Amino acid sequence: MNKKEFYTRLGKAAYEYVALYETYSNKINKRTDNFIWILYAIDFNGFETQKEIADHWSMPLSTVNTIIKQMEKEGYVELIKKEDDGRERKIKLTEKGIEYSKDTLKDIYLAEDKAYKKLKNPKELIEEYERLVYETKKAIKEIDNND
Repeated sequence: MNKKEFYTRLGKAAYEYVALYETYSNKINKRTDNFIWILYAIDFNGFETQKEIADHWSMPLSTVNTIIKQMEKEGYVELIKKEDDGRERKIKLTEKGIEYSKDTLKDIYLAEDKAYKKLKNPKELIEEYERLVYETKKAIKEIDNND
């Protein structure tokens, strides 16, 4: 496989993967994909702050803040002052949020579980992908510094 074919297939696969979640999120109560990703981040990964979600998922903090405020207004999350930093707030799913998350994400988790079981070496796959992202970011930064 040459470089052009590699990047074409990689881009197509990456876009297709994200599109799967976008399609699913639109199907569920007409939610945005960012809403579903943030719900997923809180439920599955247990992130505690908006900044953690924004950093981990490469989302603008303003987007995360807007969606968290929406979730709070709808009764899915509550924001609790952190003891060590009164400015930051921990995000906690409410009972309503736990039920909503369980119901909303169950099919995603089921699909992920089925797909994961089909992979030959998931650890190697993700390590290679993360290395590719890291090396590409590094190369872009080097190019930007030369301009």
